[in-house]
Amino acid sequence: MNGAAFDVRAVREHFSFPRLGRVVTNNAASTQPPRELVELYRSLAPWYENVHRGQSSASRETTARFEEAYDTIARFVGAPGPASIALYRNTTEAINAVMYSLLTEFRDGDNVVTTLMEHNSNFVPWYAMCNDVLPRFGRRVECRLARFDPDTGTLDLDHLASLVDARTKIVCCTGASNFLGTRTPLDAVRALAHASGYPQPSGERRSYLLVAAMSRIADWNRELTARALDGLAAVPGITIYGPRDPAERTSLVAFNLRGRDAFTVADLLDRAGIEARAGCHCATLAHHALGLDPPASCRLSFYLYNTPDEVDRAVAAVRAIAPVRAIAPVPAIAVSSSV
Repeated sequence: MNGAAFDVRAVREHFSFPRLGRVVTNNAASTQPPRELVELYRSLAPWYENVHRGQSSASRETTARFEEAYDTIARFVGAPGPASIALYRNTTEAINAVMYSLLTEFRDGDNVVTTLMEHNSNFVPWYAMCNDVLPRFGRRVECRLARFDPDTGTLDLDHLASLVDARTKIVCCTGASNFLGTRTPLDAVRALAHASGYPQPSGERRSYLLVAAMSRIADWNRELTARALDGLAAVPGITIYGPRDPAERTSLVAFNLRGRDAFTVADLLDRAGIEARAGCHCATLAHHALGLDPPASCRLSFYLYNTPDEVDRAVAAVRAIAPVRAIAPVPAIAVSSSV
């Protein structure tokens, strides 16, 4: 797929937001609903009833649609059948479900390995399990954190390897950072987990691997990201986080402007008609690891319905609010290498 073959105008016809002139660049948090989805909800409303809990025609209709949805999902992901599918409201709930399902299997002296790149949904449950839940049962389980390169945003595989040992029950790792944009080399992480030798109850001798995955980047999204990176790199006083190669990252760019806090930047972008997002993006560990105070950045994130013109408008808006005169940089905060 490339710009010549991909018809973004046809894609945008399925959405309502372009009619309002909105420039939607907060897609890593919330993508816009296509009209077909809105129509589906509308079509379900007249026949809505309890699932598996009623004898009415409406209940049977709703139950049938509910069951068909599981069949559809199973076919889409290539699962053996609907019994293999578990649905959760969000990643946080899903990871907590995994954590609680493994809770009784942890032995005293075990460890969990995760990374400083994680979204809080793939850090807080394991941290709480090791430091709050399991200690109540007299079990000591360590939560270990692998570093990333502060310049490139790439995972430090050597450090990760040093943390994985024969007592590592599970390695928890993001498929793609929602702050740095970094795509993790999952094959390498999987190899480290499988070589640990940890004796699982099933008889396997390996660590489990839990991947908190983001959707696979499309060529169109990569083109938009490359355009944004090129444009933003020329903005005075900007710091861009994560890999510089768009092929090595997802379709988002997080940055800070010297002398302006991220929230002010997002507010000024909004006044210019650009919907961005400021904050730690629930990637608190990574922001602290980079010494950001406050732990925040401004983020532009793109999706299939964004256009090159919208990227250019966003870049122009960032350039317009960048400080005109150079401001002395804030001294960097040293990052401990002992994490």
